[in-house]
Amino acid sequence: MHLQPPPVLGECRQGSQVELELQVPADASLIDGPFSGHFPELPVLPGVIQLHWAVELAHRYLQTRPAFRELIGVKFQKVIHPGQRLNLVLEFDAERGELRFRYHAAGATYSSGKLRLADTEAADA
Repeated sequence: MHLQPPPVLGECRQGSQVELELQVPADASLIDGPFSGHFPELPVLPGVIQLHWAVELAHRYLQTRPAFRELIGVKFQKVIHPGQRLNLVLEFDAERGELRFRYHAAGATYSSGKLRLADTEAADA
């Protein structure tokens, strides 16, 4: 399964926060990967892939741990389709080990929440 985050078209950093402009691929390889089975007539991006992309991009742009251990108040409000352009806001609270994320576009939130990231021992196990 294709789990690589989508192309990043732009970024804006402020302290422990980064906002990334993303282009969700619309090609057949993505539909055969993360969109497979969700749903053949109207593909949508599964929530688990959204979480994976948030963790992967936080690791890349905020140097966080590359794994999480707990979901906190995660909400999936609108579906994401192939070819969509949207923004992902990531903010890391190092003291709590928590990553806040929010996928949004044109004033609408698609998904949001917090992830408690794995500590060093748990991530390396």
